[in-house]
Amino acid sequence: MKSSRRAGFTLLEVAVATLALGSIGYVLTFAFKASVDSQREITLRASEHRVVRAASRALLDELASAGDETVVFASGPQDGVVVPPTLRFQTRIEVDGAADFGLLHLGVPRAGWTFEYAVEEPASSADERRLVRRVVDADGTVQSSQIVVRGVRDQAAEPPGFQVVKTGDLWEVTLSTEAIGTRDGVEEVFHVRARN
Repeated sequence: MKSSRRAGFTLLEVAVATLALGSIGYVLTFAFKASVDSQREITLRASEHRVVRAASRALLDELASAGDETVVFASGPQDGVVVPPTLRFQTRIEVDGAADFGLLHLGVPRAGWTFEYAVEEPASSADERRLVRRVVDADGTVQSSQIVVRGVRDQAAEPPGFQVVKTGDLWEVTLSTEAIGTRDGVEEVFHVRARN
């Protein structure tokens, strides 16, 4: 007596195996995409935080070397004109052996020159509010300008985009950026004592 068995799988077994492998493949693809998206999000957030921290540190270093009496922060209506949030200050320098106020620009002491950190409003709907660092000469001409932070929050927001307040002998500086999509904005608040 011979028994005849065929080797192989039935159509139903192949269909079930294909469905199971397809489901596993779909789940793995979805998990991989979620992992890549998560990594991209973390990288973007870290980059945004790094930019704001670097700008804050640079501002902190410059403001710490400023002559306290030269520090001026203006924002809002001033003499009938709306002034964007603007911080101006000079550092103590030595010119020809004499102490003076100004700044070092390209390694040269410049008496009467000023650092200016100002918020610029967007020029178009495709643009964004930004904090700009300028070097302004004694005649009021901008000698150099660079964007230090993009996406600065509006002044009416809580916390405001850029604000400098004197509290006792310390200056409290707030710098915050807008939330983008699901990402929270970045907020840096630091205190600095300007030189007397």
